[in-house]
Amino acid sequence: MSSSRRVLRASECAPVCPVHAGSGEVHTGSGVGRSGAESPVPVKRWRSAGALAVLVLAVALTGCGHASPGRPAAVRSPAAPPPSGVNPTDVMFVQMILPHHRQGTQIARLATGREPREEVRLLAAAIDTTQSAEVDTLEGWLRGWHQPETASDVHAHDAHGGVPATSLTEIAALQKASGADFDRRFLDTMIAHQDDAVQLARMELAGGLDPQTRDYATRLDRSRTAQIQRMLFLRDNP
Repeated sequence: MSSSRRVLRASECAPVCPVHAGSGEVHTGSGVGRSGAESPVPVKRWRSAGALAVLVLAVALTGCGHASPGRPAAVRSPAAPPPSGVNPTDVMFVQMILPHHRQGTQIARLATGREPREEVRLLAAAIDTTQSAEVDTLEGWLRGWHQPETASDVHAHDAHGGVPATSLTEIAALQKASGADFDRRFLDTMIAHQDDAVQLARMELAGGLDPQTRDYATRLDRSRTAQIQRMLFLRDNP
């Protein structure tokens, strides 16, 4: 595995944002402040949609249970099988994208009251509105499928890397930032966050069955990829 560490550049993101190149970590440059000195902060990310597809297969086969040294794996009540036409990849995709979208709206709302530049303010508002509506839709799908929003064991996905999420350290740094520093940190954080959504969408497209879910994943891939391109432009052209 490569140990290369770099800061994402707009020129590297055509046609697809290569956040997952190299070591599987993205160094977002979120340490760039008013001085312009770069101090990249590594954020663990999914390497590829293929890796996520392997995760889903493992979930389907094992139920994501795992044992810690010296103790047996927890026994969980299995969820009801999904309805005809919906497979485990469809369910896992929705269960994983839900908390991801919820966190995305929380990050977007940090722009409120901080007076970011107009382009960043509009971007944050659009993310909040769009992903809040998507959360409502996705929750409805799981209810219709008689599936839980999360695994009954809160540690069920630990052995497989867990649900991709922005770290609390990044969010804390963003909360403390203001002005131009906030703008850059916000864009860096959201670029990496939305790239995770792209990888989850491609996982669904690689193994999902339900036409409605696959259509949503297609739109998610396109919209977030375009959003990443826009954010890279805003970041590199303050």
